[in-house]
Amino acid sequence: MISCLQEEITQVLRYYTALGQYEHDGATLLEGSLSFLASVKGSEKIEACFDVSIRIPMDYPEELPVVSFNGDDAVRTFEHINADKSFCLAVPMEQQLIFNESPCLLGFIDNLVVPFLYSYSHFIRSGALPFGERAHGNAGLLEYYKDIFSSKDIQFTILKLDQCLGTGYRPHEKCPCGSGKKSLKCHAKTLKLLLSQQYKNVLKTDLNNLIRR
Repeated sequence: MISCLQEEITQVLRYYTALGQYEHDGATLLEGSLSFLASVKGSEKIEACFDVSIRIPMDYPEELPVVSFNGDDAVRTFEHINADKSFCLAVPMEQQLIFNESPCLLGFIDNLVVPFLYSYSHFIRSGALPFGERAHGNAGLLEYYKDIFSSKDIQFTILKLDQCLGTGYRPHEKCPCGSGKKSLKCHAKTLKLLLSQQYKNVLKTDLNNLIRR
């Protein structure tokens, strides 16, 4: 596992040459300048560079890296910064799904960190967010699950998903979206994915945060 991680780190350092590898308190850090050139359809092309710290946890990839600015660079009115000053890259489930599209450190940076920095840069320049981002914290979690289930009653959806965690996927039960249809003929693909072994713990954590908020 250590050799595989080092291979991933080496790949990152070859592409982002201004980053360096360091060890601190038993954790591996990638720190330095991260430069990017990115564009989004309908928005401007942005080239920027930020001094960042990427902390790779010991149980990576089960737990994803934590990213922050080096120093106090964050604009205080940008709400997608957590209380510990780490980047709020996406809601946990969405972050895990995006990471698994390219499950390596380079994919993590390209598909999660760079879009975050693009959004941050766009906000600095225009005062607006380019992607129509969700709210921060639990409000954003609710919006995420409402979106993926096209739910008109998000409280019903959350409680039904919590029930599904205990029973597993039951195709003939009513779908959590609240449509009244059987899951088999509604959001079966989404539900089976969220309840799979790969994502079940993430779903459980999300639901615990929402139900007990």
